[in-house]
Amino acid sequence: MHWYDEYCSHPEQGAYSPYAPVRALAARTQPLPLRTQMRLAHDPIPAVRQALAAHDPLPAAIIDELSWDPNPRVLATLAEHHALTGEQHTRLLQCLDPAVCRVLGHADMAAVLEQYTAGWQPDRPGKHRGRP
Repeated sequence: MHWYDEYCSHPEQGAYSPYAPVRALAARTQPLPLRTQMRLAHDPIPAVRQALAAHDPLPAAIIDELSWDPNPRVLATLAEHHALTGEQHTRLLQCLDPAVCRVLGHADMAAVLEQYTAGWQPDRPGKHRGRP
């Protein structure tokens, strides 16, 4: 059975599927119980968390939970929500990802971060060569 057929035959169970595409599809479906959304907010696959973050509206508890996500793509998607509190907004900026800063309207900060990371040498931790 194709994963989409599995989801369509049991939409309420999609968030508990062993297949990430089914969980991502379930994350895009509303309404979902808060408990199910919280489960999806802790999914090990970033694409599932990103699909949940793209949902609008999201309960405040889910927005808060996702604002701690380690994946910049999830945070950039979450940053598009208008219901972010000041604390969550600041938390997202601390990610220091140019894409997140751009979405949050801090284009100048995004440019600085891109310039800084352009000279980063991952093979030499702590060493940075600035851009001329």
